[in-house]
Amino acid sequence: MGKFLTATIAVFAAFFAYTPSSSWQDAHFSDEPAPAWPEGAKYVSVPGAQGLVHQAITAGPAPAESKGVIVFCHGFPETARSWLPYISHYAAAGYHVLAPDLRNVNNTVAPNNNNDLSLDLLADDLLAVVKSTGQEKAIVVGHDWGAGAAWAFALKYPAHAQSLVSMSVPHLELYRSFNVWRLPYSVDHEWYFLFFGLTGPVARWKAALGDFGWFTKWGFGTSDPGAFSKAEVASFKSVWERDMASATRSPLTGWYWMGNMLILKGLLPASVTGGGLCASMWSDGETPSKTPTLQLFGGRDNYINPSMFGHASNKEYVAHTNKRTVIFDATHWVNHEKKTECMAEMDSFFAGL
Repeated sequence: MGKFLTATIAVFAAFFAYTPSSSWQDAHFSDEPAPAWPEGAKYVSVPGAQGLVHQAITAGPAPAESKGVIVFCHGFPETARSWLPYISHYAAAGYHVLAPDLRNVNNTVAPNNNNDLSLDLLADDLLAVVKSTGQEKAIVVGHDWGAGAAWAFALKYPAHAQSLVSMSVPHLELYRSFNVWRLPYSVDHEWYFLFFGLTGPVARWKAALGDFGWFTKWGFGTSDPGAFSKAEVASFKSVWERDMASATRSPLTGWYWMGNMLILKGLLPASVTGGGLCASMWSDGETPSKTPTLQLFGGRDNYINPSMFGHASNKEYVAHTNKRTVIFDATHWVNHEKKTECMAEMDSFFAGL
């Protein structure tokens, strides 16, 4: 027992002390300039739920004069700027485009901090964003946690979801049930949920250590070389310095506490954890999306177990027109590595609707 305890302490000590050299970043990230700001784009204030004010990039024709509204939801640990190439493409194609910094990211600061963060609240945020355009429906596109928010919106407010494009994340019930029932096989993909969500100041300290050296490696180091530029990563770091280490609003701990609660609510009866979206696998079962859905996955995803992909289009998860595409030579960062392929898939899907 003593040897096991000593070995465990040594492993944790090595983990907390480790900060990779920045030299890997020089080789991994490109020297390309950051994506250009779309012509005519503005950074504006857009309402959310519970008094939240999103800061959002908007471009394209006025909503009533457009082909439709598209709302882009960024993932973790990114911002609305991650969607700039997509904003340019779809604004030029005649859509009214909105890409908000999501709750407690960058300049979108929640008045109640992280206290009430939930999938239901993220769905409410997106409903407010859609309605701010004066339209009743929108196409919602999300990657990573942004895909989780987009799924939540489509599940809670199907009448306001024209269609859904989810990148790298399957239906929330599939994601949760897969990771619960196959926990021994998914720990290698999901360990950071527990670390980020449960250790609070420890996780925030570790992330910020050495100019976010380990954190950058954990996240963007899994992307293909050249998928991100040094300029993009520098812009992310400037945001992380303001919000990632915050004791009250950090998306690092806030969003992953919510992720842990999603798993916990699946294990316990709704009478224990309360109601809400995806409250309990014991009472709700799977709730299929009734929204036309396009799912895009990277075959080499480090964070989403690829074994889920085969179930992603099952009728218990998507009960409407849907398409699932796995881009086998892409990673979790499929939206950056395969922009041309992703936009072609989206164009084709929208045209088919």
